[in-house]
Amino acid sequence: MLEILIVVGVILFYYKRKRIRESGGIPGNGSLPNTTVTTPGSKPPAGANPYARQPDKAAGRNGMPVARGGTRQAAQRKPMQAAIQEAKEDGHSTTAYLMEKAEADAREHERETYEEQRRLYENRGGLAVAERFLDGDSIPQGRRLVRCGYCGADNLIPTAARTGYSCYFCREPLK
Repeated sequence: MLEILIVVGVILFYYKRKRIRESGGIPGNGSLPNTTVTTPGSKPPAGANPYARQPDKAAGRNGMPVARGGTRQAAQRKPMQAAIQEAKEDGHSTTAYLMEKAEADAREHERETYEEQRRLYENRGGLAVAERFLDGDSIPQGRRLVRCGYCGADNLIPTAARTGYSCYFCREPLK
């Protein structure tokens, strides 16, 4: 009895998968009723959504701009500003506001991180902090193990260290 249920389940799974592939890859994707297509020179019908996004001729399959003769990074430079500008043009003020807020939060986070690093640098006397070493870990290539003279903690520093380092735990200078 259990075998029959398993066989029926597998058959249903493959049948459902076949239907999804035939419909274009999205479950429930069929023809949409009352869809209209507007050409660049024509006006949309009276009942059409004025905020509907028009397809971009320079966009690829997923709506992102396609780099022509450049690298992928060239197409991905400053996507946040482009998205904000597009949202403003489309009239989606809430979306534009949220994107601007996220960008402002990211800038604030970077500024706070920079200030924290600068404060720590000043408090440590200009010494970089060594990496933490846990018992049982292997020592990576290009690093050496140094024991702190104050707290006795093991720290990892580069083999050819050109700058001074401080202990990961107590921030005392390592020798």
